Amino acid sequence: MTDFPIEKDHPVPAAPDRRWRNSKYPWADMEPGDSFFVPLERMPQSGLASFRAACHARGISHNRVYRAKEEGDGVRVWYVGPKYRPQEGGGTR
Repeated sequence: MTDFPIEKDHPVPAAPDRRWRNSKYPWADMEPGDSFFVPLERMPQSGLASFRAACHARGISHNRVYRAKEEGDGVRVWYVGPKYRPQEGGGTR
C-alpha cells in the first residue's frame, strides 16, 4: 500500500495552446479569407520581407497558408486556408 492512492474519474485538464502566445498579430483568430492590415509606422524596419517570413514560419508551424502584400501605406496579410486538405477517400497529402 502507498501513501498516495490511485484515484479514478478525475478528468485530465486540457493543455494550454502555447503555439500562438505572445503574438501581437491576430494569427490564431483568423478564418480562411480573413486579413489584417499593418500600417508602415507599426511595421518592423524590415517591412514586407519580415511579414513574408512570418507568414512562411506560421504556415509551417500551424499547417496554414498566409499571404502578405504591400497595400497603400502598409502591408496586408491574408489567411488563405489550411496547407493540406484531405483528399477523397480519407487520405492526406
